[in-house]
Amino acid sequence: MIYFNYERFEDVRGYVAPIFRKGDIPSVHFVEDRISVGYKHVIKGFHGDEKTFKLFICLEGEVELREFNLKSKKWNTIRLAGNQNLMALVMPNTLNAHQVLSDKAIILYKWSHVYTSPEKQFSVYPLDTNFIDKPWPLDGVILSDRDQTAPTFAKWTDKYYGGLYGKF
Repeated sequence: MIYFNYERFEDVRGYVAPIFRKGDIPSVHFVEDRISVGYKHVIKGFHGDEKTFKLFICLEGEVELREFNLKSKKWNTIRLAGNQNLMALVMPNTLNAHQVLSDKAIILYKWSHVYTSPEKQFSVYPLDTNFIDKPWPLDGVILSDRDQTAPTFAKWTDKYYGGLYGKF
């Protein structure tokens, strides 16, 4: 995960912030923007694929964003909040998830490839205690049906990659 600060002009009327300019990340061409709205305790992920860069910007509220890089086998965690000037770039071959810590959070994220379907993404159960590096900050989590039924990391690697890190 790579972190970026962005400029913010603020006065009594509010603020304006250019969050992305062509050329800011020279090797990445973004083709789709998405908004994710979530509520306290919600966890979205772990998802990813082999080709997509994702740039996460928290517009409102606060989230804990986690990633697991399948190539380096390393964890990264960052808290993003709407009152920060911070964004995070998640690389391809990385599983990412976030938990909403505030009452509501809005995340803008930019994708380097158009989203197609859940079947074409990696999905791993976000509460897999044999996989995650530490417990999530909030108990009483809320998951989507997709995330609730996602395989554990061990089952996912066995099914798709012939064993733990078989392809990687």
